[in-house]
Amino acid sequence: MMGLFLAILIIILLILFVLKIIFEHTDFQTWLNILIVTVILFTVILSIYIVLSKVHTAGTPAKTQVTKEETLDKKSTKPRAIPQKDIAEMTDEELSIMLAEKYLTLKTEYEKEHEGEDGADYAKQQIMNEYDLLEEEWEALYDKFVQNGYLDKAAKNLNLGIDYLIKTK
Repeated sequence: MMGLFLAILIIILLILFVLKIIFEHTDFQTWLNILIVTVILFTVILSIYIVLSKVHTAGTPAKTQVTKEETLDKKSTKPRAIPQKDIAEMTDEELSIMLAEKYLTLKTEYEKEHEGEDGADYAKQQIMNEYDLLEEEWEALYDKFVQNGYLDKAAKNLNLGIDYLIKTK
């Protein structure tokens, strides 16, 4: 910011120096004509800038009112900020919760796009493809998520309010 201010100051000083030389070697009428042309050019450039900024502003739709439901929807699908750790530095629990959050996020997004459909298969396929897991590996991982409560922790982190507790006999 300071560099921009300094550049503008130097440009203004150079312009004033040149104008001083022009004023000393020309008569008042020439000086007045240069001043008038400068003011006209400045006005034209400013007008073009204003028109273009209004066109750009009019081109982007403004959202006037956000409902409480939209706010809750945005909160529930937005993944939380995961601390930027190297995967090698993460514990098994942190990795499991991270994968569970990814699974729940994919599932929730799919269910929102396709109302009335279950997004579990879609989320499962996406994670299996991304991490090159076999069906058996995924089932073992999912069982681990459920048994250790990682899905509940991930849902709590994502503010989904879903209970993944499997009831036993």
